[in-house]
Amino acid sequence: MGLVWVAVAWAVWFTAYGLAILLSDRRESPQVLSGPVPPSVLGLVKGLPARRLYVTALLDLAGRGWLDVDRARVSISARQPEELLWPFERWVLEQVTARMAGTDEAPLEAVVPDPDHLQAEFAPLVRRRSDELGLTERRWHTRTVPVLLAVLIFVPGTLTLNLVSWNVVQFFGIVGLAGAAWVIGRGVPRHRVTAAGRAFADANSEAVTGGDQRTDAVAVALGESREVETWSSLGGWRKVEVDRSPSPASPWSSALGAVIGIGVGAGVQWTGYWQARAVGGLFLVAGIIALVGAVREFRRVRRMPARADVTGQVVSLWTHEVRTTSSTGRRSRTDHYVAVDDGQSKPVRSYQVDGRFYHHVGPGDSVRLLVDPRTRRLVEVISHERHS
Repeated sequence: MGLVWVAVAWAVWFTAYGLAILLSDRRESPQVLSGPVPPSVLGLVKGLPARRLYVTALLDLAGRGWLDVDRARVSISARQPEELLWPFERWVLEQVTARMAGTDEAPLEAVVPDPDHLQAEFAPLVRRRSDELGLTERRWHTRTVPVLLAVLIFVPGTLTLNLVSWNVVQFFGIVGLAGAAWVIGRGVPRHRVTAAGRAFADANSEAVTGGDQRTDAVAVALGESREVETWSSLGGWRKVEVDRSPSPASPWSSALGAVIGIGVGAGVQWTGYWQARAVGGLFLVAGIIALVGAVREFRRVRRMPARADVTGQVVSLWTHEVRTTSSTGRRSRTDHYVAVDDGQSKPVRSYQVDGRFYHHVGPGDSVRLLVDPRTRRLVEVISHERHS
């Protein structure tokens, strides 16, 4: 009977979740504003990725005379049209101007930001205009329904875990339930396409996804380029590879993890349960591996200088979200990275910087930074020359 109740509980919860999504989709749509719909907004309604939306906006601006696009190269038009631009269109022009770094023209790939930068900065601007037009809107006007669903997921989850007698499985099951509840409670998915938006997208199905061979060709070409590659105008335009790995953690973290792993593994070995001893063996192996890694990190750190002077051109920026779990709950932080081409390092090295400098600097800027090579973190900004 236990399995039957578990199946019923999960069926009820998934039914409630599906009904909540269905009812939110059928909610009365806001009034649609009159006026032209930019191609990027239509692309957002149709679910295109942020990079494709950016390319669509860029080529739309070129068609309206703001930019000159000749095959695979782009430049700023000598005569700018006298018309108002939406915030996301101004953002595109600012990015193109900044990434050209004072040159007359640049490869088209060089003026396209990284996908995570586009998702964080550009896509919300397009979504704002789409919301204003009434084509999309926030799925949940309040957090009541998502929070209620997040709380209720613990009912079938707890019933499921009660069928398991192994404490280790129960522990990881609780962690998984907490993670799922956190995501659901935040209201994911957060936005929905309104009925008017779906009707408009169906009526203009060829505007973005078909018939525009130039946009398709450019988007496909850009999609084939690797995220670890970008363009640098230092010493002439050229494609460079960027080290996008996160800043290394302190060797002391690995050492602490090794001590905990070895300690837990050794302690569990004294129990008489073979299942627990098997898990303890895994902790021992993990602890030994962490200890070897910590020793190697300590040796690497000792061979590196404490400070280094880096001079070059900013070629890429991105963010990296780090999520941690502690006794006080789940937390997250956003680390900011800047890649600086010094003309010598291959691949181009990246450094973790503070949020203030990240939002102040842009691709193409000339910088001189004092960094800590051991942790790849910014210590001080010596000089910064903007090119936008």
